[in-house]
Amino acid sequence: HANDLISNVPATSGLDAETVLSHSLYPAFAQFLEEADRAHLRLSLFPGLIHGKIWRGERAPLRYCPKCAAADLDHHRTVYWHAELQHRGVTACSTCESELIDSPATIGIMQHLLYAPKWINIAQTFIPASESEIQLARELRWLFSQNNYQPGGRRLAQTLKGVLISRPRYYMGPKNLRFPRVVADVKSRYPEVLLRKIGLSSVAHLRSAISPNSPSVDFQAYSVLAHVAGSSLQELFALALHAERHPTVSTYLPPVTDESLVRAKSKILKL
Repeated sequence: HANDLISNVPATSGLDAETVLSHSLYPAFAQFLEEADRAHLRLSLFPGLIHGKIWRGERAPLRYCPKCAAADLDHHRTVYWHAELQHRGVTACSTCESELIDSPATIGIMQHLLYAPKWINIAQTFIPASESEIQLARELRWLFSQNNYQPGGRRLAQTLKGVLISRPRYYMGPKNLRFPRVVADVKSRYPEVLLRKIGLSSVAHLRSAISPNSPSVDFQAYSVLAHVAGSSLQELFALALHAERHPTVSTYLPPVTDESLVRAKSKILKL
């Protein structure tokens, strides 16, 4: 909890709530929340409450990358927990491209959070991560570099649905999507074991990323669906922000078909 953490640090350190937030998982979730929900989340971090969406659970093991831990020890003379590696959507280190190690320490115990050297073993064997795992880790790292907390979950869900509908394979009408095909492609591209590890094993988890009324706060849902559509999380943000600055811009792009080409040619001939 943020209050507990600050109380264990000398007042002369200058550590404040904003600094704590920027080094927590808050930036990874705030991007997908509307302004009122972000305010509620911020408040929930400081009265000593655990917000269910921030961590994987109080009993979940704290994770680390052995190579990064060795570098931390070399540069800082100590090891510490990296906040982004505790996100449930990440199973690899984006820097070292290795799988993360589950430590005996757990997220819900403050002493485990405060004393990382007891639980981190830099001698652990390096295990290369899969390309899918590395992709997710890199996109979360990029997400941490964004600090404007825009455009929010509703706009992103709307934009992602538009991107998927723009692909002929998933198109079923101007506002309709062949979602079973999307799910099938997700499962063919991402191993079932990985989908379970990152919390996307059910269709409901995936569908929430394209539901503007109740959008997901899990970046991995947007990332996985964007890549299946041939896009990326960065491109999705760019499209959503562009549509927000220019409300008349539609996020729906009709697919090119033989019929649409015929109609286009007939319109040109009439000019």
